[in-house]
Amino acid sequence: MLKKELLKIFTRNFKLNKNKILKLKNNKIDLKFNEYEQWDSLKHASILTDLEKKFKIQLNTSTIIHLNSFTSILNFLKQKVKRK
Repeated sequence: MLKKELLKIFTRNFKLNKNKILKLKNNKIDLKFNEYEQWDSLKHASILTDLEKKFKIQLNTSTIIHLNSFTSILNFLKQKVKRK
């Protein structure tokens, strides 16, 4: 559930093709801030805003620093968000 929702956020922000979505879903690749060509500071802010809205969480500066890849965000969400 969390991974699916995070994939939607990444797909919307980066306009990911089906191949990249599948690779992310199957842990074949990891998209990283400042390594993935489309992930700049503006996209980072957009992703973080989407996370706060979708999962009804508040992100602080010390947390944001560590949310720099698809995997790190997913791991954070697994710890932070209570499954419904």
